[in-house]
Amino acid sequence: MDCKHIYEKEVVVQYIKSKKSTNVQCPAAGCPKILDRRKLLCDPLLLIEIDELRSQGLQAAPSTVIEDFTELGED
Repeated sequence: MDCKHIYEKEVVVQYIKSKKSTNVQCPAAGCPKILDRRKLLCDPLLLIEIDELRSQGLQAAPSTVIEDFTELGED
């Protein structure tokens, strides 16, 4: 099963490159899945959401606020 977490693609590609390893684990706390750059998909709605948040001045949200709607047990 692939990781179902959602990230901005360019950022995750940079993250994978920075690790200099073929086995890069998902950066979400507790997620054991290995990221595969070839399987990354672009979510255009996420980019719109990010732009909206930036235009509202919310991009500086506290780093303690984490939303994770992923269910690891679903296949």
